[in-house]
Amino acid sequence: MVRYGELPETTQTTKDISAYLINYLDNNRLTAQDVANLLDRSQSYAYLRVHGKKSFTIDDIQIIANWLGFLSVRDFINAVTAS
Repeated sequence: MVRYGELPETTQTTKDISAYLINYLDNNRLTAQDVANLLDRSQSYAYLRVHGKKSFTIDDIQIIANWLGFLSVRDFINAVTAS
């Protein structure tokens, strides 16, 4: 297991998704635990991904995109990278 401070650098897309999600969660008084519940994952799994320390899977992104009201992963990624 890698320590939190030793996690490898993530891509810009991962960072963009993180920033988008953090903004959404903050604006809606939600937390990484809400994302964990949505994905049926642990709080630590969601926390690392919401904060851009690790990447979500494409399956996770599909669930999140639908949760946020996007019709497709492509629409979600386009919105994320445009902001």
